[in-house]
Amino acid sequence: MEWNEKGQYKGIAYYHISHISPCILWLHGYTMDSSIWQDMINKFPYYSHLVIDLPGHGASVPIETFPSLPVLTKAVIELSSEFEVKYIVGISFGGLIAIQMAIDAPDNYDALILNSSPVGGGPVDTYAETKNIELIKLYKLGVKNEVLCDTWMQGPPEIFTGAKKKAELWNFLKAIILKHKWAELRNNTYSMFVGHNQLTNGLAGIKIPVHLLVGEDDMENIKRCAEIIRRTVRHATRIYIPNCGHLAILEAPDTCTEILKMHFLTDPSTYISN
Repeated sequence: MEWNEKGQYKGIAYYHISHISPCILWLHGYTMDSSIWQDMINKFPYYSHLVIDLPGHGASVPIETFPSLPVLTKAVIELSSEFEVKYIVGISFGGLIAIQMAIDAPDNYDALILNSSPVGGGPVDTYAETKNIELIKLYKLGVKNEVLCDTWMQGPPEIFTGAKKKAELWNFLKAIILKHKWAELRNNTYSMFVGHNQLTNGLAGIKIPVHLLVGEDDMENIKRCAEIIRRTVRHATRIYIPNCGHLAILEAPDTCTEILKMHFLTDPSTYISN
């Protein structure tokens, strides 16, 4: 994939493709990086695209560079404004950031598309909390990245269960996660970001449409978070993706693409001259 522009903004690595249609910002999940979106981007050739490596991932600076979720979100909002982002697609932890962007910059965007997004201050998965403690212990023992990767991808929690049924996707994600540095485990930094309470700090004030893609087999806490968003945000819709787990947009990209084109994204033909 050829980018028109790539660089760093406040230590956040970004990659941009320019077109005449509106710009979509793609936000990846924990331990992944911007490369997970290459297939989805190819399915929307008439849009502009901005993808970033979240801090602590890929080519970006460590997560400790940003002391809180609002501080990180402020930097992402500033970067997205440079490229006139109108839509935000977020998966898992990336969805948490997308929600905060809509809270902090309510007039900047036209819609959010969230797949398996938690809500700060919302229901948590006890297996995920246990897995985090296990990973911290292993990290402090100095084990190799291969051990951390295998431990993380093995359920419970059932984050990668759907992906495991698809060998090509499983191997693709594993290759990405093997490169993750895991430095956030030193101070359990990510718990601070996930713990930022969006329920009492602006969720109900989101003005724009929020479209929820939920795998039918996703974890119960994520389904509960989706229900909270559906009930709290004025213009929220929810669509269940059959035969999918936590990473539905990666597990069933063709299905999710058709849903996005049918319901959510502006018809790009309105921007293309004959």
